[in-house]
Amino acid sequence: MTSKDFLFRGSVEELDSEVAELIRHETARQQEKLILIPSESTVPYAVRHAISSPFHNIYAEGYPLDNSRKMTQSQILDYEQRLPEFRRNADQRYYKGAEYANILESLARRRTAELFASNGLGADDLYVNVQPLSGAPANNAVYSALLNLGDTVMGMDLIMGGHLTHGSPVNRSGINYNIVSYSIDPESERLDYDQIRDLAREHRPRLIIGGFSSYPFTADWNAFRSIADEVGAYLLADVAHVAGLIAAGLYPNPVGIADVVSFTTHKTLNGPRGAVLISHRRDLSRKLDRAVFPGEQGGPHINTMAGLAVVLRIASGKQFRQLQKRTLDNALRLAAKLESRGLRLPYGGTDTHLLLVDCKSITGRDGAVLSGDMAARILDLAGIVVNRQTIPGDASALRPSGIRLGTTWVSQRGMGASEIDTLGDIIADLLQACAPFNLTGRIRPLPRAKVDFDALQSARKRARQLSANIGIDTDVRADGYPHFCAGEENAGAALQVSVEGAAARDFLQIAATSDVAALDDGESQPTRLLEKDGSVMASGEVTRVSSSEYRLNIAGRSDRAVAWLRALSDGFVLFDDEDLHAKLPGPVAIKALGEAEQTPSPTASVYAARPFPSELEKGSSKSPLSSLGSRRHRPAGGDLGGGETPAAGYDRKAYHIGINGENFHALQADDLPKFVPDIAAVDMDGSVSAGQSLGAPTRPLKETPLHSLHLELGAKMAPFAGYDMPLWYKSVSEEHAAVRNDAGVFDVAHMGVFDLRGRGAEAFLDQVATNDVRRLKVGASHYSYLLDVDGIPLDDLMIYRLADEHFLAVVNASNNDKNWAWLNALIAGEVLIDPLHSSRRIGGTDRFELRDLRLEQWRADRRVDIALQGPKSLNYLLQLGGSDVDKNTIKRLKWAGVARVTLGEFDLIVSRTGYTGERIAYELFAHPERASELFRRLVDMGVTPCGLAARDSLRTEAGLPLYGFELAGDLNLNPAEAGFGAYVKLYKPFFVGKRAFIAHEARRKTQVSRFRLDAKGARPAHYGDPIVNARGRVVGTVTSCNTDSDGYQLGQALLDRGFRKPGTQLAVFASAGRAKPVDVGSLRLGKRVTLPQPLTILSRFPKRK
Repeated sequence: MTSKDFLFRGSVEELDSEVAELIRHETARQQEKLILIPSESTVPYAVRHAISSPFHNIYAEGYPLDNSRKMTQSQILDYEQRLPEFRRNADQRYYKGAEYANILESLARRRTAELFASNGLGADDLYVNVQPLSGAPANNAVYSALLNLGDTVMGMDLIMGGHLTHGSPVNRSGINYNIVSYSIDPESERLDYDQIRDLAREHRPRLIIGGFSSYPFTADWNAFRSIADEVGAYLLADVAHVAGLIAAGLYPNPVGIADVVSFTTHKTLNGPRGAVLISHRRDLSRKLDRAVFPGEQGGPHINTMAGLAVVLRIASGKQFRQLQKRTLDNALRLAAKLESRGLRLPYGGTDTHLLLVDCKSITGRDGAVLSGDMAARILDLAGIVVNRQTIPGDASALRPSGIRLGTTWVSQRGMGASEIDTLGDIIADLLQACAPFNLTGRIRPLPRAKVDFDALQSARKRARQLSANIGIDTDVRADGYPHFCAGEENAGAALQVSVEGAAARDFLQIAATSDVAALDDGESQPTRLLEKDGSVMASGEVTRVSSSEYRLNIAGRSDRAVAWLRALSDGFVLFDDEDLHAKLPGPVAIKALGEAEQTPSPTASVYAARPFPSELEKGSSKSPLSSLGSRRHRPAGGDLGGGETPAAGYDRKAYHIGINGENFHALQADDLPKFVPDIAAVDMDGSVSAGQSLGAPTRPLKETPLHSLHLELGAKMAPFAGYDMPLWYKSVSEEHAAVRNDAGVFDVAHMGVFDLRGRGAEAFLDQVATNDVRRLKVGASHYSYLLDVDGIPLDDLMIYRLADEHFLAVVNASNNDKNWAWLNALIAGEVLIDPLHSSRRIGGTDRFELRDLRLEQWRADRRVDIALQGPKSLNYLLQLGGSDVDKNTIKRLKWAGVARVTLGEFDLIVSRTGYTGERIAYELFAHPERASELFRRLVDMGVTPCGLAARDSLRTEAGLPLYGFELAGDLNLNPAEAGFGAYVKLYKPFFVGKRAFIAHEARRKTQVSRFRLDAKGARPAHYGDPIVNARGRVVGTVTSCNTDSDGYQLGQALLDRGFRKPGTQLAVFASAGRAKPVDVGSLRLGKRVTLPQPLTILSRFPKRK
């Protein structure tokens, strides 16, 4: 050793402790968990050692001399012959220094040939390539060697059990070649070789691929050969999964039958990550070699060949054959056990190393089925590792409904019949403890699931014990949490627990009974953790250390409480039998810090909740610190399950875990009344179309700051939502076209602009609005709803996050006064928020301020809204001028983004939002005194001024709802019926109206869809017009209709779900309310009757251009 070298001596621990730690954790994961992924195995120590050998260091592009293919192993290893030969004749490689690499690769090729020679062929008859880096490059090399781009290839459908490289449209194979996929017989769920033959005759493929990644039965290679010969195709046998079984003589060997055999070396063969190609055809072997190198890859991984050579030696022995027999036996036994427990196995079972479970065997309360993804994730939480898998009947590889299990790894570790039975019971118990449900997605339902906490803990414990009792060839220390969740080992001890993370406050606000959000740094309060049935799990004290760290000192079942909190953070345990959807904010880190220094007392001095503004002295907007007392709250007819005073503030919370449990006892308090809006203060919003009467105003009309400008521009004015508003300027069609092709500007200053700022604003909005305000980032906005306790929308609105605790909320003009009254009633704690808990109120409402920014008292902060919409809006906006920084901010603004900028001399809050369906669209929140000037400036630039009629036709064309028509109104439509259920985040534990919304969704059978009348000059349909099917049955009712960009009548209608498919032909009795009654019996020649006009159902939303 010399100090002059740069060899970086030292262990991984010494040179890179972080990577060393990662290696240790991954080693522990494989040691602690039960791995059932069929495409994985644990590599023997000798193979790992060979992979890490100095063979890793060299390049060896090219191949050994061909004459080595027919050498025996002893001839290849005869150094006295091979090394002089190398020095005299060299080799076919581009790099020197490959003499030992030649020997190694030749040895690996020969051992492969000897192990896999079959069907009358010997090792000398085979041509082996051991250079492919993995299975995909190996298969791609076969394509390159044997095919031209665009040639037809037949392979098994990915969903039915094929592989990505067998023609999946997202893979290179599916992109470059004409793929014809064969499938299984739907009745038997087995391959039907007659059907495959018929398909081959029809399409005449150049290449047929036999082999599977999830079909669990053996292949009939002779049948494949016969089909290929009949149509003149090459046959590729991809046996990646079963190479080890073939080597042991337990699976049919395709070598000598198929033109090419490919397999990976790391599945049942238990070797390094690599692949092999074998052919008995010399004419193909040279093409294959060239396709691998230089066609597919550069330098081969010689160290992988070293590992492969070792595993091939192992595979030639008796113990390896015993392992493969055990693997098969275990798979058969696991399949039988799971089937006996009521789980359906696709394909009817297995005769290989793998099996599948149809997770649809598990159904939820509302008929939802367990998805493969949810099943795999929940099993992983218990320490059982599987992969989600498509099964026959699935529509997409992205939404698999099965899981795939393989017994290779657990068989290597020594599992036998009794262990497999135990494993099968653990899997079945856990899956059958799952409660699947669906969340509403923007395109389709999103499958989710919850699992019983005790079932999960039991499965974890049993899986951990099972893993500890079987073999392993590693011995590393497995760390505890967060790497591995230990069991309940400190039962009864008082513990100090740290809860850390950005979501720590919101997590504990739901997990604990007290008002954690009320705490400042260094403050503490008594609290409890409840079981989902409402009984006490643990009690003690919570202290806020910082905004992202809280400490719990808890006694009782503190060990269970720690596991409970960790499971809540993971997000899969059921904590409310009334609500499967609910999920706590997170994740957070739950650290058990040891025994508490002092045993916490659940009867400690109570930290009182801050009172509601209605309880403060008149004129006060915040509770004084002196109001924090020691007021105790006594339960009525019971307590929290422990017979002691509950933690203060818990009656000021709308929700916490356990509140809906059978053992939870509510505190005595007066019932709160339902909110009843002042009807005189509410004007229903109206859908505005050309020539439509808006009705006489019931009160003196208000005017926006732009009113005089509208008159100057010649606008046709009409009453709307209590305002005198522009209906159109020149024509609705011109204004509609301007927005679609150029840009239009709208006066929407009649809309309400509220702001909420101060601590607690986020929490308040999150409990009164349906969307997830917590996830709304600063500089972003989202669409949302205010629901009443019956689940009916009070309004739809946009919420903009300007700062951490500063929000804008823009509401409909017709609902402005109602919304203002509703929000203030909630802040004051004066109205019902949950019929099941009629005295509950939203806490923390004294900590922020709610303002109506249209009022003069807010001076410089005042804002009104102007909408600039259309594909060229950005160009016009930038023409206002401004600093490069502000203009770049606008250029970079993504959809739904919001920023404060100065453009020209205008101080603006700009959001990239709008209600016309345009993606290049902006809303400009300007000071009312500057709004008219801004509007005029845009018009002078060439922007088309647009009225409410165009706004209505544009939003109808885009499929957007209007309050009073597609929302609420006479039909009492909720957001899901309008097609916007994705904006109602049911995973939030609480928001006003959630309970009623869920109940309504369980029985809902209708939803809004778009339609277009087939005839261009058709009579317009109106709100309430009936829609009928071909048999004359009424299946829907029109909610809106306007002229679209192509001149057709396009509208929205509430339809029975069975008639919503795009392309469905229906008819509408347009203007039915104006039609005169007809006595059909009195009809005579020449009389006219109103006929329904044909229409076509469109997609719910137009495709983006």
